[in-house]
Formats: sequence, structure tokens, C-alpha cells
Amino acid sequence: MRQWIWGVKRMLAGSMNLLNQREAGCLLCGKSIVNAAGRRFHSGRIRDIETLCRDCSASVPWITAVKCAVCGRAEACGDCARRASTLFACNRSAVRYDPFMKRMLALYKYRGHERLEPALVDMLSAAYEALTDEVLAKSERPRSVRKHPWDGVTYVPVSEERAAERGFNQAERLAAGLARRYGLPLAPLLVRTKHGAKQSFKTRAQRIRDMRHVFDADEEGMAKLRLKFNMDGGAEGRGGRALQLLLVDDIYTTGSTAQACARILTGRLGAGTVVYVLTWARS
Repeated sequence: MRQWIWGVKRMLAGSMNLLNQREAGCLLCGKSIVNAAGRRFHSGRIRDIETLCRDCSASVPWITAVKCAVCGRAEACGDCARRASTLFACNRSAVRYDPFMKRMLALYKYRGHERLEPALVDMLSAAYEALTDEVLAKSERPRSVRKHPWDGVTYVPVSEERAAERGFNQAERLAAGLARRYGLPLAPLLVRTKHGAKQSFKTRAQRIRDMRHVFDADEEGMAKLRLKFNMDGGAEGRGGRALQLLLVDDIYTTGSTAQACARILTGRLGAGTVVYVLTWARS
């Protein structure tokens, strides 16, 4: 009898813990999100985010209209106008990098608030779905035949020193979160060979200069991707479609990181490779 009562108490305690977690659930402010789910935008539609309360979600500076077709900025872009050529097809971002988003990312990257990760992936998902729709709309094969156009999803690597300092690579975590959510083929294709000061401390000219010779190929990852692509029939077996990659990072600033990574990816995987960039925020 006592064992039965103890079992019932444990079940009730477990249920209360789940309820309390749900009531305290906003991953940013801790505010109750019971019957008050947040919102996110996707192609003009509003959809719920279970991980944020309405107040925090209402403060998110979503990018709902793209003005620069290259970098995905919500306004005219001088960086893209100054760049002679772009080695990636385009970048799309979920939010503008305003002070509120800067604080959120700092809590995640530098303060150990890894509980914010689901909210970041929720936000990034809006940009992912919009970009996927955009790419599939240009494809000759209908959406009903292909769920996504990506032969591989990869991420911007960090140096061993930076990984040891933070304990993780935020770009890898975001890419892995998308891969799990949408059934995407996650592929580690790049390594960072040079450690330097944080990008946030640098000027635009320093960012562009310092990105030279920073990345190299992950030969094992690229070999596996080539093998899978060839087994699937390669470009010829896919009606002439090129190898399409999705490169994930947290912030797009000048595009120098995306450009450097795309140079390695297209150089090692072939000129027919098309790299699309997906970032959580556009600064």
C-alpha cells in the first residue's frame, strides 16, 4: 500500500514539475507561456513559437521583406554593391541584429544559456522555410516531388580555441537543430585553420582581410558527400541540377565569412556547386 501511495506521489510530483516548467517556460525571460505562445513570421503568415512568450516574440525584429536579393537585408546594402563578385548564391536571415537580438545571442554564446537554443532554431526555421520555398520555386521539379533542394547542410566552423572557450560551436548547433527538424543531411565540410580575435571586435576591412586562408576542407566530410551525390546519380542523374549546399551561421555582417567558406566549398566540390547561406541574424 505504501509503495502504491509513494508511486502515486512520484507521478503527481512529475506532473507538477512538467507544469511548472511549462508555466515558467519563456526561454528568454522566464515568463509563463501557458496559452500565450509567441509568434514568428514566414512569408507573411504568423505562426506560434512554443518557446517564447508573446512579449518577447513581439520584440523580435523579423525580416519579413528582403530588399537586397544577395544578402537578404531588409534595406539597401552597400556591402553587396561594393563586392566585385559573390561566390554564394544568396543569404537569407530570420531577424535584424538589433540590441535585443544581440543580448539574446550573447546570453547563448558567452553566458552559457544554452536553453535559448530551441528559440534560436525556431527563429531560424522561418528563414529556412522561406529560402527553401524560394529555391524550390526555381526548380523544374515540383514541391510535391522534393521536400527540400539540399544535397548537404553544413556550417561555419570555429577554431579549437574558440570551441574550448565556449564549449560548443553555435553555427553547428543551429545547423544540427534544422537537420533534426526537417530531416536534412548534415555534413561537416569545413575546418578552421586559423584562430584570431572575435569578428565582433573588427572593422569591415579587418573582417575581409582576416578571412583569407582561414578555412580549409574537411576532406572526410567532402568525400562522403561526393560519394552520396555520385550514388544518387550526380548532376546528370538529377536532370543536370548542380550540387546544392546550405551553409549555416549565426550572423551575416559583411559577407566575408560566407565568401571565404563558399570559396573552399566550390573550389573543392566543383564549379557547379551552388552555396546558399542561412543565418539567424543580419546585422
